[in-house]
Amino acid sequence: MKKPVKIVIHVFLFSMALLVIAVNALTPGMPEVTEADLALPLQMEDGTVVTLGEVIRRDQAAEAALRTRAAAPRREPKAVRIARAVDILHGQGVFGLGLRRLAQGKPEEALTIWRAIPNEHRDYARAQRFIGYKIYDRALGEPAKGVAYVNRSIWNDPLSGNAWQDAARIYLHAALDAFR
Repeated sequence: MKKPVKIVIHVFLFSMALLVIAVNALTPGMPEVTEADLALPLQMEDGTVVTLGEVIRRDQAAEAALRTRAAAPRREPKAVRIARAVDILHGQGVFGLGLRRLAQGKPEEALTIWRAIPNEHRDYARAQRFIGYKIYDRALGEPAKGVAYVNRSIWNDPLSGNAWQDAARIYLHAALDAFR
C-alpha cells in the first residue's frame, strides 16, 4: 500500500478513536434506572389487558417451547415450523410489544417495556440498542442519554452490525450536541 494511503487510514482511525473517547467522556453514564414495574397493565392488540410481567413470562415460555420443538423429531412441514417460530418470536412478544408502542408514538411506554427485558432474554441487546438510538436519540432528541445503552448493546452482541451502525449514529449526534 502506498504511504499516503496508509497515512490517511491511520489519521481516520485515530480521529474515530478520539471521537469515541470524547463522546463517552462527555456523556453521562447510565441514567438511574428504577426497577421496571412488572405489574404495569398493558393493553394488547386483541383488547385484553395483561401485566408486563405476564408478557415477559409468556415470551420466555414461548422461547423455551420453541427450543424444545427444535429438539423434537420433525413431524410437521418446515413451512409450518417457520411460521410458528416467527409468530412466537415476533408476535405478541415483549420486544414486539415495545415496537408497537413506539410506532404508536408512545416512546415512554416502549422505554418501560424494553427496560424490563431481563439480561438473559434473546432480545436484550436489541432492546438496549433501540432504547439508545430509537428512543433517546430519535424520539426524545437526547442522544447523550442513549450512548450508554448502545454501548451495552455492543457489549452484549458485538457481532451485530446494526448495533455498530446505531452506535456510530448516536456517537455522531451526541458529539454534535456536546460541541454546540
